[in-house]
Order: sequence, then C-alpha cells, then structure tokens
Amino acid sequence: MEKRFLTTILLLTLFTSIWAYSIRGKVLTSSKHQTLTIKAFYRDANDKLHRITDSTTIIGDTFSIAGEVFPYEFIKAQLYIGKEPAGQFLLNRTHNNLNIIMDNSGNIRIKSLSNIEENKLFQQIDSIYNLYLDCYGSNVQDLNSGEIIGKQITDENIQQQLYQYKLQQLQKNPANYYSLMMLYDFAHSIFVNKNDSVLFYFNKLSPTLQNTPLGTLLYKTTLDRQNRSVQSSEGQKIPYFEVRDVHNNLFRSSALQNKVSIIIFSAVWCRPCQKIIPALKEIYNKYKKTGLKIVYFNLDNNIKKWKNHIQKHKFTWINVSELYPARDFGKKGIAKDFYVNSIPTIFLINKEGVIVRRFNNCINEMEILEKEVKKQLK
Repeated sequence: MEKRFLTTILLLTLFTSIWAYSIRGKVLTSSKHQTLTIKAFYRDANDKLHRITDSTTIIGDTFSIAGEVFPYEFIKAQLYIGKEPAGQFLLNRTHNNLNIIMDNSGNIRIKSLSNIEENKLFQQIDSIYNLYLDCYGSNVQDLNSGEIIGKQITDENIQQQLYQYKLQQLQKNPANYYSLMMLYDFAHSIFVNKNDSVLFYFNKLSPTLQNTPLGTLLYKTTLDRQNRSVQSSEGQKIPYFEVRDVHNNLFRSSALQNKVSIIIFSAVWCRPCQKIIPALKEIYNKYKKTGLKIVYFNLDNNIKKWKNHIQKHKFTWINVSELYPARDFGKKGIAKDFYVNSIPTIFLINKEGVIVRRFNNCINEMEILEKEVKKQLK
C-alpha cells in the first residue's frame, strides 16, 4: 500500500504546512448580541492540546473572522453570540460560510453552513447523541463542590448502541472527512480495544482520506499502540519501571520478583475507580499475608488530593505516581508503556513477572480477579 511509504513525508508535511481559517457570514435576524466567538481545540501528533478562541464584532448583519492556524482539514468548533451558544459545526482550515438565525423565543442556531456533506453528517450524529443524552444521560457532579456540571451517558448498553450507530455511518460514508474524525475518536475509545479493529475500518475509508494529515497520524499512532498493546498483553513480561511512592522513595518493579502482584492504574478523580476500592481492599486484606502485593498508580499531579485520598481510604499497599497532569494519563511514562487507555485498568502478575490477566473493564470483574489471585498464590 503506497501510503505506508508516504507516512514519514506526510507527517513532516503535517507540521511544516499549516493553514489559517476564515469565516464569513450573516445574522439573518436582528440580535442584541454583538460579539461572535469561535472556540475549538485539537491535539497534535505529540498529543499536545491546542485551544483556539477567536472573536469578532457583528457589524450590521454581517461578520468575518480570520483565525488561528491548525494542521487538519476540519476540527470541531463551538459558536457563540455574546455568551449564548449558537451550535457546533466542523470548521474548515481554509474558508467557511455560515448563516445564523434567532427564533421568536430568542434561541440562536446555525441555519446553513459551507462544507455541506461533512457538516450534514456531523449534525446528524450530534443530534442523535443529544437525543440519547436527554433520554438516558445522568447528571455529573463536581467531586469537590457537588455542583452539577453536565450530563453523561454511563449505561454501557446505550454507549454500545451509539458506537454501533456511528460505525454504520462511517461505513456508509467512506469518503466523508467526519468519518475519519469519528474513527480517530474511536481509536481512543474503550469500545475499540483491538487496534486491528481500527485498521479494519481505516482500510474502508477512501485513499484520499487515508492520506490526509489526520489519516496518516491515525495510521502511525495505531501501529504504535498495536506494538505497545502486544508488549503489555497476557503472557508477556511486565515492562521494567521505576517510580516514586507517596513517601518519595524510589520503587522498582524488580521488587515484585517472586511475588504475586496486582498493578492497578487509577486516579482520585476517576469515579469507576472509587467503586472498586472496597472489593480491592477486601482482596488485599485477605491475601497479603500469603504474599500478595498491590502497586496502586495514581494518574494525576495533585499531591494534596492524592495523599488525602490515601489517608481517607487507609491504603496500606504500595502507592505510587509519576505526577503527570490528569489530561496526560496513558500518554506518557509507565501508563503508556502498559498501554493504559482507560481507568481503572488492572494487571495480575505472577511470580515470574508475567502478565496473567489484564482487566480493562474491571468494575464487574472483581470476583474473577480474586479467583485468579487465589489460583496464583497456590
């Protein structure tokens, strides 16, 4: 396949060629709001987050923005008039045209857009998601204040339905850029644990999409994840690592030699992680006298919250952290070496340092974990 030989060249192009976007449009009904703002973000090849915020003044009924540069053909953007959200759309890296309308109730929305096919598919899928969110979404509270900060779909069956729907649309629209954007999101989703699934759907996209900067990046990173996935799969020896514990002492993975151990990647802010704490403590208290070790990674850099969390739950196992920011979990250091894409993720290690079992969705698998621990300790 020709694209494999073009990977290096295209990745260089990705970061040496960048484009400034522009938007022109009209507000089709009068509005007291005079400021129009575009907010968007994207991640580069090094997974660094870039935020875009550009504003302009509406003069009469027209507006224009010449905005920041970004390396992909499209990124998701949110439009505001004043402080009121007017909707999401796919922002093209070059020229965009859009019309905005306000109804009799004062609701603002985007009436028409350029890049029709891409935005049509995006709006279609976004509307289905919002419908599911209204029907099945549960409130999300701030862990500290208890304030409701939004909604999310937590039911795995509903999540799976949405995922399957998006896959169907991807296959129906192999030349639509938003299909590539969805696949890029899927590559980081808990529903696509096998990288060969990503490559399977990638090969269904048009060659033109495959050879875009985003397509090339997706292909390269998927191969990289595939390699790391194999290295941290069942039957493989764990990668050697060194990390500081909560007392700032250096912990080496070699200390687990000849021990049955559990390595868990978690975080103070992770709600599913909190749910498994009672079962995990029960397993540890039951088997620690027969040699079980637990190494508990906190994937965050808030030392105060980490220490308070340990004290609150009376963790007596080995508590460690590389103190990376929460947004970087799984993208750097030891968590990346273990191919951790979601948390909690648990590894059961035998006395030879070999991964016996990997639990990616361990909330409902703690009984299985205990049975496996008991088997290894015999």
